[in-house]
Amino acid sequence: MSTTDPAAPVAKSRKQVVKKLSTGHKITLSTQDDRTLRSVYEYLSGFSTRRNIEASLEAKKAEVTRLHTALPPSARLLLQMQPRSTTTYGVTHNPTETEQQKVDTNAPSKSEADILLDEYYHAKDQLLKLEEKLKAHGSCDHKISFKDLDAVLKTLGPPFSKKQIEQMIWEVDENLDETIDFDELQLTYYRNINDSTGNEPCLFFKILEFLICDGTHKGYIIEDDCMEILYARYGGGFLEREMKLLFGSRLRAEGGDGTLNLEDYLKSVLQRIGRRALVF
Repeated sequence: MSTTDPAAPVAKSRKQVVKKLSTGHKITLSTQDDRTLRSVYEYLSGFSTRRNIEASLEAKKAEVTRLHTALPPSARLLLQMQPRSTTTYGVTHNPTETEQQKVDTNAPSKSEADILLDEYYHAKDQLLKLEEKLKAHGSCDHKISFKDLDAVLKTLGPPFSKKQIEQMIWEVDENLDETIDFDELQLTYYRNINDSTGNEPCLFFKILEFLICDGTHKGYIIEDDCMEILYARYGGGFLEREMKLLFGSRLRAEGGDGTLNLEDYLKSVLQRIGRRALVF
């Protein structure tokens, strides 16, 4: 993690993989970095749409649970004993207008239990469709869009303007399609961890590093995760200094809680490179 001194040497003892990118660049990353970057990229790419589907899915699960709880004992027994005749689970028969008119005209009025069962089955059908939609979304390749980065940053707390997010993407966007693909993400990571001048554009990189440390998406980073990453990158020689510069008084050894949210993290690392805020 190049959070502090650009001259801090990167450890070379880890297994390396050579990659030729679609940008035309040839880079070398550790196998651990390669795996970690893929994981973060998969989290970021398509995040906005995936989050919306997941929110709808959770709401529908709650509705299904509520409807099931509301079923009278007779309806629950029917649910267990008799498969649904109008639906093969998840494949609902949508009646034509003529069919619906016949039902409305000829069918006897439904009991309350039948009505509740219909509502329950309908909600289950919608739930399955949402599960299939989420699965289909996950099976497609996505790039990191403005909406994705904006949505992720909103979950992490500090506000970012449209201009700031556009700037982050611009720093990385080699093919000028206003998105970030995996090769572009790998390239900016490689450039920054090997930068000895401190002049490499790094605003997106700092967000990327935070997400690398927050591997379980808690919304904050902890000492132990950062120590593991710093040690793997630099070895033990620079570990204590880097941790002190990053966490400062928040270190547990200093009486802190050993955590950093994104806002405090950015203040720490950006002050080290002479930028007090993300202002353009």
